[in-house]
Amino acid sequence: MMSYKPRFELKYQLTIFEYLKVKNRMISHVCLDDYSARSDAGRYFIRSLYYDTFDYRAYAEKITGELNRIKIRMRSYFENKESAPFVSAELKTRKGSQITKFSTHIPIDHYIRFEQTGSWQTDDNPVLTEIKRLIILNALTPKLLVDYEREAYYPRDKNEVRITFDHSIRFASSNELYPKKAFFRSKDPHLVVMEIKTGSVYPRWLENIITHYGLKSVPNSKYAHGIEQTQHAMFL
Repeated sequence: MMSYKPRFELKYQLTIFEYLKVKNRMISHVCLDDYSARSDAGRYFIRSLYYDTFDYRAYAEKITGELNRIKIRMRSYFENKESAPFVSAELKTRKGSQITKFSTHIPIDHYIRFEQTGSWQTDDNPVLTEIKRLIILNALTPKLLVDYEREAYYPRDKNEVRITFDHSIRFASSNELYPKKAFFRSKDPHLVVMEIKTGSVYPRWLENIITHYGLKSVPNSKYAHGIEQTQHAMFL
């Protein structure tokens, strides 16, 4: 499976009390997405392994506000490879305020082979081909794991908007997607990150909620926060 999604993203850092207020106010307008609805807790697990250069160029570009950026990550919805049927290989590009994500699902055994050899088992997937080209061109290596639980919604009116709340965000230095041991750190265990993803404008009811609570969108790169938490001595 391969997907291509151009979109705009707005991010908000919420306290647990702000999260509860926003959720209660919007709940009549939204439904849990399929992934969240399958979980008894209404949340599902996400793990991402991010790539960067030896001198952390992707991190530096984020911090300095470079408008045109590329991000490569491998994503899993399982904490161990024995449970994972696939891995999502993802390439995200930013041009100004527009973000485009290219992603493709690959069988877990194909991903394990890539970890071991640096080569994919197919040459006819454009996302995998571009990811491999960029890894070689920029000498990218895996740097950071980011784990969290996501609570995701879509509007009942079928508006082209996705609203997510990310909980228990934690970070660990790693060069593997499924390390045997990883020491995770958390910036703030009570912080909830709200993201609004849309291909156009968002609905009036959502705009009213944001205005009512005085929410201000802020840059919120999980990768940047993770690097600062796990490699803080490097950036002192």
